[in-house]
Amino acid sequence: MVFTKLDILRETEEKKLEEDLEQQDEEMDDEEFEAKIEAVVDEAVQKLCVEPLRALTPSDCPEYPWIATSSGYALQLSMLKF
Repeated sequence: MVFTKLDILRETEEKKLEEDLEQQDEEMDDEEFEAKIEAVVDEAVQKLCVEPLRALTPSDCPEYPWIATSSGYALQLSMLKF
């Protein structure tokens, strides 16, 4: 199964965070910003993609270590785990 539009989710969350920071007249360094975005995107993928699949998976089914996410076109292993 392939999840698409991960890049759009990330872009949307980046814009939201930038707007929130601007409204609060705050700044965040690049590393902290990236870490926050990664956490928000990982949480959304878990909630919107992984948990529904897990709910449909029998409890005696083996784990699926091949689940990964892609950023742009470079495959990166995700922190998603069953």
